[in-house]
Amino acid sequence: DPSTTVALELSNQTVDSGIAAAAARLKCGYSIVGNVVYVGPVETTDWLRTTIEQREAAVAKNDTTISEGRKFALFDRKMIHWQDLDTPREILQSIADRYDLEIVGSDSVPHDLWASATIPYATAAESLSIVLVQLNLDFEWNSDGTRVRLLPYRLPALIEKRYPPRKSQTAAATLAAWLKEAPHLQGYVDNNEIVVAARVEDHERLSGRSAIVARQPSGTSEPVPLRRRKFTLRVENVPVRAVMRELEKSGISFEYDEHAFKEAKADLQTPISMDVKGVDADEFLRKLFAPVRVEFTIDDRLVRLMPAGS
Repeated sequence: DPSTTVALELSNQTVDSGIAAAAARLKCGYSIVGNVVYVGPVETTDWLRTTIEQREAAVAKNDTTISEGRKFALFDRKMIHWQDLDTPREILQSIADRYDLEIVGSDSVPHDLWASATIPYATAAESLSIVLVQLNLDFEWNSDGTRVRLLPYRLPALIEKRYPPRKSQTAAATLAAWLKEAPHLQGYVDNNEIVVAARVEDHERLSGRSAIVARQPSGTSEPVPLRRRKFTLRVENVPVRAVMRELEKSGISFEYDEHAFKEAKADLQTPISMDVKGVDADEFLRKLFAPVRVEFTIDDRLVRLMPAGS
């Protein structure tokens, strides 16, 4: 019940920790999808982002018959809003209208009346999945991305990615350490690389744990200015904001105007891939922010961000 009041006492906690505490009090799970916090049954929240990742991968893959223009349209972020007493079928149709989609199988959508809500700046797959998961439904694209067919919800397949071993460790030792920390992971060693099959959130944790190294001069415990550091990073399809959070743990701060970013459609949740070793701060930040068309200035340990051309 979205009207349920939850009383919490939090001190020196992150927003993410606060959301987790509120969800736990309700005996629910939660998933952060772009600008949306979805709270619901654990069996759906644990898999929502992986479901979305696979629906978007089906659009983005090179061998698809979906045109480049259609791909761009489906990944365009739009605001979806519905009023009190709108039905799920009406909400799904409004999403379909925004993305020029035809829905097949809407007879499977149960009748209900929903409270007013907004999904801000979401892709087609995100909007559809956030609504459908509440109805125990899923969808699949047709061959040209102009139609979706509704299906009963099923757990998505795990996503497979490859990782280098931790520094000064063999791949087998790194995998053993990961499995000890997270026994639910599935993985094996192949040619001194670790192949892991997991959910999106698990891959983000693995990338953050094994990839970012911001080396500081030896003999100092205080964070040093960015321009005296060297950076090493290897990640695949990780949101820019997730990389920023890892950097913040090493004493780096970011300053930016969220409203200006939304106006410029500069989305820090955009996934990127990087592979750099021992580069300086300027090169590292250029490679990090160029894909989202964001410029930066560096002041000691503070990075000021602004949309390109502003």
